[in-house]
Amino acid sequence: MIYNFGSGQKVYQMKVDSFRGVDFASSPVNVANGRSPNAVNLISDLAGKPIKRTGYKVLGSLGAQINGIYRLKTSSVEKVLVHSGTNLYEWEISEGKLLENAGVGNGFTAIYTEMENKRSSCVQFANKLWLMDGKKLLVYGEDDDQSFSVQKVEDIAYVPTTIIGANPDGSEGLVFEDGNLLSSYRKNSFYVDQENAATKVFVLDKVNLASGSVSARVLQSNGSWQTINEGSGLSVNRTDGKVTFTTAPGTSPSLGEDNVIIEFAWVSEKGGKEKINGCEFGMLYGVDGESNRLFVSGNEQWGNYDFWSEMDDLTYFPENNYARLGLESSNIMGYSRVGNKMAVHKEDNGQDITVFLRIGDLDSDGNAFFPAFDGVSGVGACSKHGFAVFNGEPIFVASEGVFAVTTQDVTGNKYAELRSYYVNPKLLAEENLAECVGMEYNNYYYLAINDHVYVADGRQKVYEENASSSSFQYEWYYFENVPVRVWFEHEGDLYFADSAGKIYRFFRESEHSATNNVYMDNGVAIKAVWDTPYFSFGHMGYLKKIIGFWLMLAPYHRSGVKIYYRAKGDLSEVRTAYADIFDFADIDFNRFTFNTDDSPLIVATNKPLRRFMLVQFRFENAEAEAFGFYGFEVQYIIQGRYRAL
Repeated sequence: MIYNFGSGQKVYQMKVDSFRGVDFASSPVNVANGRSPNAVNLISDLAGKPIKRTGYKVLGSLGAQINGIYRLKTSSVEKVLVHSGTNLYEWEISEGKLLENAGVGNGFTAIYTEMENKRSSCVQFANKLWLMDGKKLLVYGEDDDQSFSVQKVEDIAYVPTTIIGANPDGSEGLVFEDGNLLSSYRKNSFYVDQENAATKVFVLDKVNLASGSVSARVLQSNGSWQTINEGSGLSVNRTDGKVTFTTAPGTSPSLGEDNVIIEFAWVSEKGGKEKINGCEFGMLYGVDGESNRLFVSGNEQWGNYDFWSEMDDLTYFPENNYARLGLESSNIMGYSRVGNKMAVHKEDNGQDITVFLRIGDLDSDGNAFFPAFDGVSGVGACSKHGFAVFNGEPIFVASEGVFAVTTQDVTGNKYAELRSYYVNPKLLAEENLAECVGMEYNNYYYLAINDHVYVADGRQKVYEENASSSSFQYEWYYFENVPVRVWFEHEGDLYFADSAGKIYRFFRESEHSATNNVYMDNGVAIKAVWDTPYFSFGHMGYLKKIIGFWLMLAPYHRSGVKIYYRAKGDLSEVRTAYADIFDFADIDFNRFTFNTDDSPLIVATNKPLRRFMLVQFRFENAEAEAFGFYGFEVQYIIQGRYRAL
């Protein structure tokens, strides 16, 4: 007798072992299998697999919001400065490391107390730091006595000689140098011949002089210079711009050599120190893309202007070294490099060029000039602090997302391409996006706003058909509970500081030990979550039943996971598992294990989920421990066709 029990029910399986970043731009049912519509505090490892980010610890506190951290590094010295509130501090370095547990008077030494209490910026040039805070252009460096100090650049500004070879009556003089916007002082140089030997009155190249003192130097027959000051050998008619010597200087002791130099104060009708001092950011640039002039902008009163220094002299900003770029209704927001060109980024006002391109050149007389021409329209920067060079691209933050300035290969035209498609819905919903601050670190771009950090992975690029105007997108990750106001990198470590005056350092994964848990944010365990998309398993019209689920965890000495199913509106935990490896150096008797296998661990659950149409899985770790996964597999059967009610 033959019995026919019918064929067994077919078992299906789905496997996901390739992962990317988050996708906040798509519905959870349309997100690609390897991406997450909701992932928190996870980042990619070298193979692109999700792992929990490391935490951070407080290194020091200054009690007022941190506005900038800057490093001076030369062949012989290293200094780190912290701008907190209105003060500027030196941060003590011991054996190459920044002092921890630091505070005012203990690791932090105040060196300047008149900063503007807002975010500042800095460049290093000629073994000095040049700081811009919108109040004063400052310079920090070594003095002649080998001590370090801060100076207002206006106090040491170059005094240009505007006229040379002039007769005492001011005639026949040659224009030599432009006045300096950072200094109200200038010099006139005169040549006294035999015919004018008895002349006592010298006519300057300006009238209506400022109130600053007037002095003169007179060349002596022995080659030295005698200094004569106002009120002691000379008098001044400021209205007419005339200087009268008590005793005539006499003829020049050297034929053809100027022998009288008069220094006086005069404020240009083109403005003065406030133009440069009021700038908040700058970039080093020069002819042929060199970095020997300081370009500055961000002055609230001169929003669409920028100014630049003389070559190799950042104390000299000639009066004519400025440009007015576009309309006054659109401020300059920052600079970046595009090849050997300078990109000047502006706000978007709906009618102006948003990125001007500048290139340095020399005229027929060998003088440098810096013409600017139209670059990009339609995408303007909204933050002064989101600029970075990432993967060789100049990155900036606009109200439409994170963009890169790129060149079309054939035409050479410049374009702004979106790079943040996958995180834009969440990023653009952040309040005060203009306050975001970005930094490139270790081939990632970190963009912080409102205690959240959006992280682009420079190693993972993908074309997204819904962002067809861009050649590619980066994969992104998302952190919470990271209160960044400013970023800073030192010796390969990533630091940040907050608005309460605290400075933090992210741990490196290699620092983890039984006595140094790197998976805590200042003592609080990091919660990491990865939600998968919703799956219909390709059987949209059928009810399904899960009969098995397997998750492959990355091997760590201490790790674990909670696995959840979400279906029919409910999120339910189906398995909690630990994945510990025995380690004499890190024994926890509450989770003691004899397991010495350091290969990836498979966590399984046979808890069924019946009669569902769509299902989503969640992998969570909220403990102070490492966490990561390599893939998962689910087995299911069909329970019948779904019929409408």
